[in-house]
Amino acid sequence: LGHLGRRDEGGRHGAAAQLPPPKFSNVHEATAYKLHEEGKKLEDRLLEGRAPIWRQLDAAHASSLQLLRLDGQLQGLKAERDYLERHGQLPPPGTPLYPNAAA
Repeated sequence: LGHLGRRDEGGRHGAAAQLPPPKFSNVHEATAYKLHEEGKKLEDRLLEGRAPIWRQLDAAHASSLQLLRLDGQLQGLKAERDYLERHGQLPPPGTPLYPNAAA
């Protein structure tokens, strides 16, 4: 798997992928070939799986940033409320925010 980053856009699937497996002189060569082919298949699956994983990570990161922004806004609103409360500028509890809308 040391050559993960060195794939051309066409990948490994070309005319060579259609050739039958070569003839082997012994079981060890056949096993090595089979393991190599299985390794290539696993590598392809790994590479195919990377894109959705990166998309999910990007979405999670965007959600985290949005939560941080909302938390910052909430802290700002709380600080503003505390300031108004300390200076006696906060209306009594239950007062509609938009008195004209209630009419």
